[in-house]
Amino acid sequence: QYYVEYRSFIAGRVANAKEVTLTTILNAILNSNVVYCGDYHTLRQSQRTFLRIIRELKLLRQNMVIGLEMFMAEHQKWVDEFLAGRITEEELLAKTDYYSTWGFPWNNYRPIILFARDHNIPILALNTTPSSRHKGTVLKKRDIEASDLMRDSLRRFPGHIHCVLFGD
Repeated sequence: QYYVEYRSFIAGRVANAKEVTLTTILNAILNSNVVYCGDYHTLRQSQRTFLRIIRELKLLRQNMVIGLEMFMAEHQKWVDEFLAGRITEEELLAKTDYYSTWGFPWNNYRPIILFARDHNIPILALNTTPSSRHKGTVLKKRDIEASDLMRDSLRRFPGHIHCVLFGD
């Protein structure tokens, strides 16, 4: 259902799209404070592209925060505990109720989380709605709450580039 709705939405909207290189993308975002990458949740390549971008950015700019829609803001504590090595991956999934609150394939997102942990990059949990499948005003409210969390993080981490993976 998600895929069918997505394909219907983008049909005809990409007629003038053109391919760009990773170098072009990196040059465009290097002096940015916030970089939003659209996440097509069921397409593994979407998460792999984000990982590729943050890997390259980490080489070019040391201070980074990763914002993720996949984690509920109320679970920030458990994300932080995992990044600090105080809980295991299995505990992270259980304590964040990952499969009920997000449900998209963990293995698609796992490399991003491990990259952040291995490179001491903070992760900002941005979601406030248990399922990204909600429509209308619920999504609008969630997006406003996510922008508030981003604003607070930009103040907390001045000079850090915030790379965000969030639904398109």
